[in-house]
Amino acid sequence: MRNFPTLASIKVDFDSVKGNPSSVTLTSPLDSSDKLTFPLNPTEDDLASKVAVECGGASTTSAGSWHLGVVKNCRSLRLASKWLNEILNSAEVDRPKRNKPKANYLLVMFDEESTGRDLSRYAGPTQMPFDEDVDKQRLGKASPFKFQKVPITKDDRIAFQDVAPINLLSMVSFRDLQENLLKHSSAQDKQDEAFVEAVKSYSPFVFRPNIIVDGNGKYDEETWSKFKLGNIDFRGLKPCPRCSVPARNPKTGELHFPASSLTRLAPQKVMRAMFPLKCVDDEWGVEWQGTIFSMHVGVNEGEGQVIRVGDEIFVKERRGGGSFIIFKLVTIILVFIMLALLAVDSKENIYPGTK
Repeated sequence: MRNFPTLASIKVDFDSVKGNPSSVTLTSPLDSSDKLTFPLNPTEDDLASKVAVECGGASTTSAGSWHLGVVKNCRSLRLASKWLNEILNSAEVDRPKRNKPKANYLLVMFDEESTGRDLSRYAGPTQMPFDEDVDKQRLGKASPFKFQKVPITKDDRIAFQDVAPINLLSMVSFRDLQENLLKHSSAQDKQDEAFVEAVKSYSPFVFRPNIIVDGNGKYDEETWSKFKLGNIDFRGLKPCPRCSVPARNPKTGELHFPASSLTRLAPQKVMRAMFPLKCVDDEWGVEWQGTIFSMHVGVNEGEGQVIRVGDEIFVKERRGGGSFIIFKLVTIILVFIMLALLAVDSKENIYPGTK
């Protein structure tokens, strides 16, 4: 979404057999009758030759950029890639103020030989030396992180994510942010019906979490260093710095807050006002620093395990000590292009306090 807001507007539905996802249906944002369905376990005829995916990016909040290695042994899906090409090229070329040239886009998935990337090369006690030089990062001689103190292990593997395998968001913290969006807005915006409605309809999905929890104290999730969800042990790694994407509508990719408002980046402005010290974290480096919301999380031996909506969370260890059980898992979000680490059983998404 940083470079292609149109991606947010492609509707994704999972079709399940006996509770297990079996296929994916994509719906075009340009024509709701234009759909494409493909299996999660495609045949060889569905796949094109192997490709390597370079994982890097550029900040939307600074002049910085980074490189985080290559995912080898990916396979592109023939029909899905052709369909995606038509959607992105039609939408992005015509998008006002963007006018991107036509390009060749691929929808890729892991080949059975692909193991993703070893996060411990870029973060944690055994990471490569920190250096802002992107060329050194691309050559595998440097990391854009200063994460030597972050509890990354050799078992932490990632697919196409920037940092961690999982992102966790608390609805209690989100509702507090939602309330403060209006409280900290200008007098003009408070009188602007479009802005007020945008605050009310603001969605936690803008933060792209994999797991959403509820019932904890405000921002308490930032203190969880070790916790158990269902039968799986997790590690809290680092709070997540945010770019400009949380100011966009997660369904359309367009800026969520109206042009009539004094600031269309309201979430970033409010979070900076609420927690100015959270925006300064030397471990991230200048190009990563930004407003903080939600947590990067690692998982211990979770492959093949199941987490369910309603599972309790037991905080085993926190920064500062203490543990207790009060939290509930609200929902799980499964992204089909990422390596599936956990089997998921969820029939209904529930978001207390939102519509």
